[in-house]
Amino acid sequence: MKKNSNMREHVDIWKVFVPYDILMSPKGQLCGRLNEQLKLVYISGILNASISTNTDTIGLWDPSETSRSDHDNRRECFVYIKKSLTGQLECDVIMSKCSVVCSCIIYNPEDLVKSYFITCRDIITERETSKTGILQTVVNYIQEFPQNRKSDYKDSWSLPTLLLLRGLIWMFGLFRLVTFTLDNRITSHYGVVRQVLDTPALAHQLSNRCKQNALVIQKTSTPLQHLRCMDALSRQVVDTGLGVAMMYFLMQSNISDTVAASVSSWADQTADNLSLLLEWLMGVPAGLKLNSQLTQYLGHFFLYHIYLWKGYLYLLKPVLSGVLWYSLCVGVIGVTAQLCILQDIVSMMTLHVYCFYVYAARLYRLQVYTLSALWRLFRGKKWNTLRQRVDSSSFDVDQLFVGTLLFTILLFMLPTTVLYYTVFTLLRLLTLMVHGLLTNVVHFLNHFPVHTTCLWLIHPKSVTDNIVFNPLPSDKRNGDCIFSMQVTPPSFFKLLDLSHQLCSRKRDVTESWGSFVSSLLKGHLVCPWIDLNGISRDKVN
Repeated sequence: MKKNSNMREHVDIWKVFVPYDILMSPKGQLCGRLNEQLKLVYISGILNASISTNTDTIGLWDPSETSRSDHDNRRECFVYIKKSLTGQLECDVIMSKCSVVCSCIIYNPEDLVKSYFITCRDIITERETSKTGILQTVVNYIQEFPQNRKSDYKDSWSLPTLLLLRGLIWMFGLFRLVTFTLDNRITSHYGVVRQVLDTPALAHQLSNRCKQNALVIQKTSTPLQHLRCMDALSRQVVDTGLGVAMMYFLMQSNISDTVAASVSSWADQTADNLSLLLEWLMGVPAGLKLNSQLTQYLGHFFLYHIYLWKGYLYLLKPVLSGVLWYSLCVGVIGVTAQLCILQDIVSMMTLHVYCFYVYAARLYRLQVYTLSALWRLFRGKKWNTLRQRVDSSSFDVDQLFVGTLLFTILLFMLPTTVLYYTVFTLLRLLTLMVHGLLTNVVHFLNHFPVHTTCLWLIHPKSVTDNIVFNPLPSDKRNGDCIFSMQVTPPSFFKLLDLSHQLCSRKRDVTESWGSFVSSLLKGHLVCPWIDLNGISRDKVN
């Protein structure tokens, strides 16, 4: 019973929101809005010549200690705000000629209106009495008055900003047309083509950048959409500036020849080291006794691919310097495009490592799944495809004999396969670490809120997302309280989280470490270039 009584007392407390400027005004009638369900009173101002005369008055403001003879006794709800003899603020809410407990909240409406995040929060139903719901209701009341509304954001853009905006739109217009044609004429019927076109990091980056810049030309009807457009515009400006600076530095230093020579030397050295590694695996690696016939076969198989890879490098060396030099020209698109080209170059130079990993993974997976099936046969069980479970089954003597024989052979061949699979998986993971580093840098540059961060540093009130209530001294002892409401900016990391929610394209959900390790143990390909399973699902759909 005591808990229910406390809850009822909490609900019966009225919240009166009073702007700061009213406390500096002379005596007059208070106008505003009243919400009986939320027990909320919003005061918009003093009734004078600047406010329409048909606005309903809800109370009286008296900066001096006078009687309450001006109360409108015909009203069911009346708010009386005054200053006591000691200069303290007092607030009374009269409901049906009876005074109720209230909390007077002094705030600045401009702090709420100027905030991009507070003004665009989701509207909460009036039945909810949380702080967020009350705040959203107050913001809606504030925006009902013309003097508190924000002006159109498009009109406030300067001429250089508009020219830069149009230039960026025209720069990406051609690529958007090409990608749109490919996505609708070709890739809608052939899933393999769509996957191949999306495989290069540069093509993927250009497609994402076009989608982000397309937000800029959309009509900004809300403050949050305006903030998202300004972030996309400023992000592209910074990206292009860094790309042009990097392009100028590398071209002036004529570093493309040096990089090409270093890359070629590194590729040759990597191929030689892989040859030595395979020769070591073909012998007695770390004292392990492997299947000599299988390890010799696998070793010569991979050595032949290294021989083919060296021939590919021999053809690539004369044109590598020119390719690197012309690749720097994509700096006009942004430094992210240059990083994506670097990622594609790493993928090309480690193609043999990827092929070795795929061969070893397929062989290991085939052997493991065959051993698991033969192990079930050895125990008199089989896999039920329809019910997706293991059921008991009967086998004849010939089946058991052949199954046991194959199980023994594959079991003794498994250590050799596991060794090759482990070595090439480690090499693949090493290349994936480089890819992951470049991908994270590109993702950070693609989603970093440049404009929002500048506002957070220069004008933090425009990106506030929370409020704080500070109690003020009061002479009343009947439970009435006076608070000062202040807006607070978020931390930098929370600002990044809020800004990432504005991005039109969300980052793909990555698998957990548990599923990643499970895929490695089962022999599944991790981070394949082309997901054939996804292509087959698209065809079925």
